[in-house]
This record gives sequence, C-alpha cells and structure tokens, in this order.
Amino acid sequence: MNLFNTDVKVEEEVDTLGGGSFTWDTGLYDVVVDSVYMDQSSGGAWNLNFVFKTAEGKTLNSTQYVTSGTAKGTRNYYETKDGKKKYLPGFVTANDIAVCATGKELKDLEPENKIVEIYDFDLKKKVPTEKPVFMDIIGKPLKLGVHKVKEYKNVKNDAGEYVPSADIKEFNEISKAFTVDGFTTVELKAGATEAEFITKWVEKNTKDFVKDKTKGVTPVGAASAGTAGMPAAGATGAAPSLFNK
Repeated sequence: MNLFNTDVKVEEEVDTLGGGSFTWDTGLYDVVVDSVYMDQSSGGAWNLNFVFKTAEGKTLNSTQYVTSGTAKGTRNYYETKDGKKKYLPGFVTANDIAVCATGKELKDLEPENKIVEIYDFDLKKKVPTEKPVFMDIIGKPLKLGVHKVKEYKNVKNDAGEYVPSADIKEFNEISKAFTVDGFTTVELKAGATEAEFITKWVEKNTKDFVKDKTKGVTPVGAASAGTAGMPAAGATGAAPSLFNK
C-alpha cells in the first residue's frame, strides 16, 4: 500500500535506548499478534490497532498512528525544522512489528477486509465492524520491549479543548520490537549475525522503570477544566502536533 512506502530521502530508524485490562510492568515480553486492523481518525490519520497476547493469556492493546491527518497530507513522515524528513514514530513501530513478525515491511503486506469486534462508545459494547485486517501478521510471534508510562488524564475545558487534569493514569507503550531471536529491524537490515541491542535494552529498562510524562506538565485540575470528557483519542501515541488527527 502506498501509505507505507519507504523513501531513501527519509532518515532511517536507528536503535536507541531513549529516555489487558491492567498495565504491564516495563520489560521484555514474548508475544503473539492476536489481531491487527486498520482504522482512520476523524482527521484522516490512519492507524493500526494491535492486540498482543502472551502464553499466559495476558493481552496488550496498542494503537499506532502510521500517517498524519488529511491536513498534513496523510503521510507516514514529517519534516523537522531543519528540513529533514523522519518517519512518524507510530509508523516506525508498526513497520518494525510487521518486519519482526513476518520478515516483510507493511508496504509489502496486503490487508483484507474482515469483520472484527470493535468497542462502540455510544452503544457501550463491542459491535461487528468491517475493517482492513493484516492476516499475514496475525498469529506470528515476536518479542516486545514494553514501557509502563504515567501521564495526566486529559479532560475537556470550556472551549472544548483537551487539557491535562490533576488525575494520573498509567498505560503501556511499545518501546521496541524484536524478532523471536532478539534482532531489531536495524540489525536485520545491517546483516548482523548477533542480536546485541536487546541486551542493552533489557539492562536499561528494568521492571521498576516508569516513563514519566507528567514531568514539565502543569495540570489544570478538574475544577478549572470545565466539563470532563474521555481522554483524547491517540493520546498515548506520539506528539499530536505531528498528526493533526
């Protein structure tokens, strides 16, 4: 699909350590892709919705925004202030998952329209909905480096804008995808014969590590926020300014 095309003019990913109904502890997990379907936000940004499952039955949901919104061209990359092109973080993660699970990039996989159960917030229940599904990825094993994250919950203010409240939520983010043998996509492209980055990731990201997104953020508090609402869609992904969803 042309949404996922890669370009030699866009800077490639490098390996960096970076700064269910329950939250997983930070750590490395062996998982199988239980489901993955495409969806589009009201602003036109495409996303991939993953469900991963461990052998013990623990599930992890993850939504990765793989393109910007319509206003920004529905692209899988953005441009920095100095004019460099970089892939959206969500695209990098989703593409890495595809490569680590199947050996193929997203652009080389063809989704099929299937009926999936999706939660409807108006009906307050899951309803059968037709969505593009990546059947080639489903059922494939891989390893995921997962972060536990905390940040302020978003609420709507009187102007209808989402602002951080005083309430804190915890959730998970995928930090890195690895093959079952422990290789990253960067190592695969380089033809590495030994998986080295995974050891560094595990050493840095211990069970007690929590990625704190409350630092440097001043919550407005429920009293001054106006009418409270649900957290903004995609709030756990990369900076919203990149996507204009």
